Formats: sequence, structure tokens, C-alpha cells
Amino acid sequence: SHTIKIVVKDTKNAASSNYYQNVDAFKFVPVVTVVNDDSASITYYGMNYATNQTGAINSDVHYSDVAGHYAQFTFTGTSVSWIGEKNSNNGSAEVYFDGAYAATIDTYAASRKTQQVLYRIDGQTNASHTIKVIVKNAKNPQSSGYFIQVDAFKYN
Repeated sequence: SHTIKIVVKDTKNAASSNYYQNVDAFKFVPVVTVVNDDSASITYYGMNYATNQTGAINSDVHYSDVAGHYAQFTFTGTSVSWIGEKNSNNGSAEVYFDGAYAATIDTYAASRKTQQVLYRIDGQTNASHTIKVIVKNAKNPQSSGYFIQVDAFKYN
């Protein structure tokens, strides 16, 4: 809990004609927590771990191109983002939020793009939630593969 207190003093700029203070609003900026893919708080089934990944957070990712392999992360907060890579050999993944299907995400791009927000959900109750990213046996017709990467999850 934090308190902001504005106190009007009995001093002012010599060019000012009064001591008024106007407050229009306060903007709360939530703290975003970044959980790197190597965190023990992420559960993996069948995904591989790679280091020396240029452009990735902490230079590492978990990845797979096998349908059914997954990453699962449980957090307490109101929003979460899956951070990963788009590339020419990437496929599609299904995202589940709190056990319910949320989206199918195509992670194909003609050229490599790191640290991409591949999925985000906001406005949830401030409670425990789980996001699950599952590798699918599906891809963009232009893709040369089915790879899915998990670089991090960000939540608040």
C-alpha cells in the first residue's frame, strides 16, 4: 500500500499570482514481472532448452516442433503475456487460459523476430491463473517447420 500526499506550501514562484495546485489524476502503472523460460515456475512437457540464442531474453529459449509438447505457467495477477519468437520455420500453438481454449497463434514470420508478444490477456481478476502453450501439428503454408519457442512470460 502506498500513499501520495500533496502539500501546498506558503511559497510560490515570484511570477505566480497565487498558491493553487491542480491535480487532474493519478496514473497507476502496474509492475510487470518477467519470468524467463529457465524458471522452475514454468512446467514443460517435452520441450528442449537452447542457450546462445541471440535476441532472446537471457539468451535462452525452450522450443519444440512436436505436437502436444507444452509450457505451462501459473501466476497471480490480472494479465499475462507469452513472449516468444516468430520465424520462417515456426508453426502454430494453442493457448489455454485457466483450462479453457483461448486462441490459436501462428508464429510464422518471413524473417526472425525475437521477444514478440505472441499472446496477451488482460482484465482478469487478481487471482491465481494458468496459461498453457501447446505445440500444434499445424503451420502457415509458407513456413518450413512447426517450431514454437517460449522465451518468457510477463505478468502483473
